[in-house]
Amino acid sequence: MALGSTRHKPAVQIEHAATTDPDEFSAGLSSVASGVRTRSGDGEGFRADVYAAAMTRLGLFTVRIQDAHVERGPSPYTAITVPVSGPLEFRRERKGTRFHPGSAHILHTNGNLDLRIGPASGLFVATFEEQWIDGTASRLTQHQHYHDLLDSWRLDLRSSTGQSFRHFLDFIWAETCRGGQFTRSDLAIREIEHTCATLLILASEEELNRQVDEQSPGTAKSAVEMAEEYLRAHIEEPFALDKLIEITGTSASTLLRDFRKRYGMPPLQYLKNCRLEAARRELASTDPDGTSVTEVAMHYGFYHLGRFAGYYRSAFGELPSETLGRSG
Repeated sequence: MALGSTRHKPAVQIEHAATTDPDEFSAGLSSVASGVRTRSGDGEGFRADVYAAAMTRLGLFTVRIQDAHVERGPSPYTAITVPVSGPLEFRRERKGTRFHPGSAHILHTNGNLDLRIGPASGLFVATFEEQWIDGTASRLTQHQHYHDLLDSWRLDLRSSTGQSFRHFLDFIWAETCRGGQFTRSDLAIREIEHTCATLLILASEEELNRQVDEQSPGTAKSAVEMAEEYLRAHIEEPFALDKLIEITGTSASTLLRDFRKRYGMPPLQYLKNCRLEAARRELASTDPDGTSVTEVAMHYGFYHLGRFAGYYRSAFGELPSETLGRSG
């Protein structure tokens, strides 16, 4: 089996091979997962069927494999392994942990892989080049390295961001297998790689924040309260997510997640609701001969009067003109 390197080709191609030789299997993965060592286990005999595609900084491959012991030492890529047909047992410091399809195993660049496979198992693997994934992590979070962001070796794929990451992987893999248009565009490939890395970072940050919340409950709630107080005190100022991040000392993904958890909506929608409440108070207390619905709506940032009336009626059960009419 020889998958061959496709990293310097302008198009992404699926390469397929089947083998009963563990060494041949390891060598064939070099374009997407270098440094892998494989040997046969104690079962019915090693077999592997693999499909692989290498992009510039991202590698993807699926494997149907049985009776194998797969190892990898520190290497210049992070590997995300997703079981697709039953659990997989990864070992770490002599302790085995089973990973099911609802979670992914994270192998950092500085980590060791010890995967034991008995009966035929299916797995889907994405590999991310070290400097690239570290650079993405530093731009999107306060962490300089991806392994600083998520030091554990498990990623929950049932969370909202975890599902987004997994669904995107599945979509790109399906498009690659059918030879979709993006496989012939260098620009599309770079954008897909960037999106994939971003979704991984967001999913990892959500997992990290969940772990922090479990250890120190209430911390995230105070950040939401600070954001709420700021929004209510500045309803006549433009919305700025970076300002909320600055005053709360948290990240964008954490704040958005916890705002949705507490209020069922993002901060911008919360601010719009606050502005609707302020508009209602003003309409109910002002002289209808001295002001108009249009003036009040514009004052609170509602520039589309039809939509303002719709939002208002949905929130308060009447049109803004009816509220203004009663104030006279």
